[in-house]
Amino acid sequence: MSDISVPLAYRTSAADASDRSVTAPSAPLGLWATLAWGSAGILAILSVWLMLMAGIRLPWLLQFLPTSHIALAIVVLSAVLLSRRRLREYLALMPLSWRDVGRGIGYGVIGYVGFVLLLGLLAMLQAMFVQGEPTGATPIVGGPLTISTIVFLISYWMVMLVAAPITEELLFRGLLYRGLESRLGAAATIVLTSVVFGLLHAPGFGWIRVVATGSLGLLFGWLRWRTGSTSVSILAHATVNFIGAMIGTALILLTP
Repeated sequence: MSDISVPLAYRTSAADASDRSVTAPSAPLGLWATLAWGSAGILAILSVWLMLMAGIRLPWLLQFLPTSHIALAIVVLSAVLLSRRRLREYLALMPLSWRDVGRGIGYGVIGYVGFVLLLGLLAMLQAMFVQGEPTGATPIVGGPLTISTIVFLISYWMVMLVAAPITEELLFRGLLYRGLESRLGAAATIVLTSVVFGLLHAPGFGWIRVVATGSLGLLFGWLRWRTGSTSVSILAHATVNFIGAMIGTALILLTP
């Protein structure tokens, strides 16, 4: 049988079986523990938005730091370490081969193109069948290049290229995937985590962005299953965000 049909995470060989240095995978967290930690992670990523909705303003410096993603990282690390699991093994943080790098970047580019096409299709359908103003991302307003703009762009790239891909993938394709897959199966886990991943992007964007982002979640989840590695889905997520960040930066700098 071709190795294409079996995820890498579940492949073993006779050599592996006879090698005493190979450590068996740790048992996944229980269902309720997984759901509890996952809920805490979702609250962490929404924490800044929830504070803004409550009228709480963050100090100036914290507004330019990936505060919510830092909180999410703390939740995920706590979930794994407090349960005495091995961090890299439990979250499937595998070393990237050149083939993995190619997969991550390639599928990231494909994912971004599909994301944009789906956004356009959904926007057209909304314009045809839904009355009222379309809902979407908050418009980016350009202006002169000031110190504040430079600081914002540094923060923007930090979130888009580092904080968001790493922490969100560790939650959805790492912690939640590992805890749910053994109970729900890979397909149901991918769909469920993708729906929640899309809904996580609802505040400030609207249902069109939720559907399109959820579709990206399906791609990232499939990559996690297919390669057995969260590292590949992190790279694909970072690639999608890199393209988006380049376009967003151009809009900021070029729009009068």
